[in-house]
Amino acid sequence: MQGCTLLPGLIDCHMHLLLYEVPDRDIQFNDRTPGGGELENGMAYLAFRGAHTAKKVLLSGFTTVFDGGGAGYVDLALRDAIAQGIIEGPSAYVCGKQITAGRSHFPGLGLEALGADGMRGAVRTLLWHGVNHIKIKMSAPMRMPGRNTERSEFTMPELRAAVEEAHSAGLSVSVHARGAKPILDSLHAGVDRIVHGTGIDDDCIDFMLKHGIFLYPTLHSPPREPSAALAALKTPQVLESIRCKGQQHFESVKKAYHAGVRLAFSTDSGIMGVMAGDNARELLCMRELGMGSLEILRSATSDAAEAVGLADRIGRVQAGYDADLIAVRGDPLQTLESILDTQLIMKNGRIIKNTLPMEGAQN
Repeated sequence: MQGCTLLPGLIDCHMHLLLYEVPDRDIQFNDRTPGGGELENGMAYLAFRGAHTAKKVLLSGFTTVFDGGGAGYVDLALRDAIAQGIIEGPSAYVCGKQITAGRSHFPGLGLEALGADGMRGAVRTLLWHGVNHIKIKMSAPMRMPGRNTERSEFTMPELRAAVEEAHSAGLSVSVHARGAKPILDSLHAGVDRIVHGTGIDDDCIDFMLKHGIFLYPTLHSPPREPSAALAALKTPQVLESIRCKGQQHFESVKKAYHAGVRLAFSTDSGIMGVMAGDNARELLCMRELGMGSLEILRSATSDAAEAVGLADRIGRVQAGYDADLIAVRGDPLQTLESILDTQLIMKNGRIIKNTLPMEGAQN
């Protein structure tokens, strides 16, 4: 391994294996009518898309992911197929569906709940399906004009009921929160993690520092400048909203980071044009926050493992830990771009990829 650096397998704390806001042109299936209507085979095609995505994510160096929800509980089947060696992919911890106050902005993503009893019922439904964690959508989607992302989608009694039900079953709770009030309400309700954090204020930051709560930054969700592929799918009104929120989001994460809030690496890939397999590129963007290379790498390894409650199993190259390892060409502490040049990937002790030069081989 001369000239290479051995690292723990990378961890993406928030992504979507089953969402494709910008379609992957490499995998086009006949699952919709010309007018966009979904055919009966939609869930079957979604499963195959998910398998394709999972392999791409693994081959980019990510051996563990926490998924933020999809349609039809396909993510649970995907998780189990990976665990049983039927398909290749990262170890996946899934939430099934997001608990939402209304219809979701992606078909099949939301599990609607009304009132405290409805929230408990939603959590119990997800528990029945066998999810690993709970995801609650506390803010409205920014891509739906007319919806106010600054207000909380659920009342405090509703949110507390969901958190209590999840915690009683030993599951953690993360919330999609953009806006100071949704963030602070979520924190006071006892959630474990904040996803996005757009509009975070000093009260939120103080609470997170006091209680050691991680922020999942998702720097490209929303992006400050939408990609051409994303822009082609959106109206001018939505694009302007994305740009405005994108700048606010970046400044919010930067503010939280410089105040001392800990960041756990998360991409939201599948959303906003962040494509599966490009997950590691967000590590490079974290430099714009003022983070150093070691801190950035920890955010996707040991810190990420702590954030998701797996610090005793993954995130370190250490005896007794899962043998999830990658080797990259060069030294990412000196040149962070090296993290994109993965030569070796090992998951649970099994070599998935090995392009290391053979010792003694001639150039």
